[in-house]
Amino acid sequence: MANLIPLFESHDRFLELNHNNLSQELPVVISYLESFPGELCAIDGYRAVRSFLRSYEGNSATFNSYRTHVERLLLWTLLVCKKPLLEMTRQDGERFMEFCIKPPVDWIGPVVKARYQRVGGRTPKPTDTYTINTHWRPFFLTVKKPDLKLAQEQNKEPEVKPYRMKQDSIAQIFAVCGSFFQWAADEGLSNNANPIRAIKQKSKYKQRVVADEKAKALTVLQWSFVLETAKLMADQAS
Repeated sequence: MANLIPLFESHDRFLELNHNNLSQELPVVISYLESFPGELCAIDGYRAVRSFLRSYEGNSATFNSYRTHVERLLLWTLLVCKKPLLEMTRQDGERFMEFCIKPPVDWIGPVVKARYQRVGGRTPKPTDTYTINTHWRPFFLTVKKPDLKLAQEQNKEPEVKPYRMKQDSIAQIFAVCGSFFQWAADEGLSNNANPIRAIKQKSKYKQRVVADEKAKALTVLQWSFVLETAKLMADQAS
């Protein structure tokens, strides 16, 4: 499998791209896309996602949120599904949702501020080059500030809990990725049915996440306390 790299830059750098061609893209991104077999249409998928993101470049927060989801989608089609982005089916959409709920370990990393790192002097120049932040991953884990502070005080790595996608994140995937395929249809880039909106029983994905959250709500000790309390109340009532 090809290495994972971020395909889209920061909001500021995205605004500097030439949207008529690929002349302003980082060479490492173009080389990465060209490394995939031609039948995957990696460049075409990239162009489509870039054009879609351009619709949201007016607001950096919205851009960053949309970028997260459609970038994951594009990478997944290239590395896992192994088919062109715009040829996804409903079954592929369901596979993608399952993947997002439980991504593999090598797709998960820490939160990083910079997707790319500038190589140059203190003052940015047009001749500066950029390298990939090797810590970047499509999915990331967050550590609460108190836990991070405690780990720093104890001079050790903070404890990182297993990755769990939140319910609102599931809703965002449906909204953003569904919007992308609707946009592609409106632009005449695809005649296929929207693979995300075609998914039936969307609630089952949200329910699974909620079930996981509920499952971890009480520890064994807490359940023991609940049962002991219930038994005591029953004895007192008899």
